[in-house]
Amino acid sequence: MAASMGGAGTQWYLVRTKAGEERRANAHLIHFADEAFLPLMKAQVRRYSRLVEVIVPLFACYLFAMFD
Repeated sequence: MAASMGGAGTQWYLVRTKAGEERRANAHLIHFADEAFLPLMKAQVRRYSRLVEVIVPLFACYLFAMFD
């Protein structure tokens, strides 16, 4: 995925990550990319017979990054 939005030569890319490692990849990517974006959402998950609200990535195994 590449869509020009920033200055000359910068493009957005879709970056695939390992399952459950989106936040770690985002933390490392912000040092190399002009901008990194990891959309999150609230979800309800059943744990020990109870519903618990957790914050999870909107797109599992993916995040977005802008590179020059």
